[in-house]
Amino acid sequence: MAYVVQVTEAAADANPAVAEYRTEVGERVRFESKADADALVEKFNAEGAAEVRLRSVHEDHPLEEGQEPVDGYVEGA
Repeated sequence: MAYVVQVTEAAADANPAVAEYRTEVGERVRFESKADADALVEKFNAEGAAEVRLRSVHEDHPLEEGQEPVDGYVEGA
């Protein structure tokens, strides 16, 4: 089952690797699993810039009315 992540502008502003990734692939990214999304976040954080985190919509914050349906957000830590 796919895991769709929104890469936030705040994360891109905080971390140059995230900004480059967001420019290349877009702000909505489809992964095969949450584990794949977690691995990307770990890679971003290993590069030494400002930390980002993966926030799961279903675990941490319910989807609000009018929001695009995604599974999580890459955002500033």
